[in-house]
Amino acid sequence: MSNSTEDYQASIQALSKILEVPSGLLVPHLSEIYVRNYEKGQVIYYQGSEADSIYVLLEGYVSREMLNENGDDYLMLNRPINMFPLNHLFHSDHYHESCTALTSSLIVRVPKNVIEYLCKNHEDTFIKIFDLLRTEANQNIERNMALLGRNAEQKVINTLRVMCETVGNDQGAYYELDKIMTVTLLSELAGVSREKASHVIRDLSKQNLVLKNHQTWTVSKSL
Repeated sequence: MSNSTEDYQASIQALSKILEVPSGLLVPHLSEIYVRNYEKGQVIYYQGSEADSIYVLLEGYVSREMLNENGDDYLMLNRPINMFPLNHLFHSDHYHESCTALTSSLIVRVPKNVIEYLCKNHEDTFIKIFDLLRTEANQNIERNMALLGRNAEQKVINTLRVMCETVGNDQGAYYELDKIMTVTLLSELAGVSREKASHVIRDLSKQNLVLKNHQTWTVSKSL
């Protein structure tokens, strides 16, 4: 749970705004809605566990990893404000992905049946969920296109651009990836070796296109 009643109430208000419903409509479900602070590295849910909830990220960053039966994995990141895994609504009995906190994160857990009920009975909620699903689908398309780079260097650069646009903070002439990015993570996202990703980032740093300060990176829009 969150640290105080005020934090919980503020989180519920934020949830009602995200879902496009009056907070009063959530009152009958408050005993089932949980607000929790997750520490960096803490698992939020595991692939294969019962898909009984939808999660709303209010603060922090999370990573979501999908692993198929061949051992191939697909990694994506989420920033606030976001809901996931929305593609599990209405049909999935078990999670097809796992989720881990990349930073300390404030997350609201809502029973999946509550979200499904609101989608069926409130047009604004349905439109909001549809819009979030469409945004995620577009982000996945951009990510997949980034992985089609002609070589490893281009894959790293393309992936870094996509990360800036999807989880970075727009600061005008540059993006800031705050407390989340490492060479290892970038190599996993780009599907290249850590050595190759490190070489590319080192070259970009020499050109003043990337500035690393531990896990906070500043990336020029000229990249």
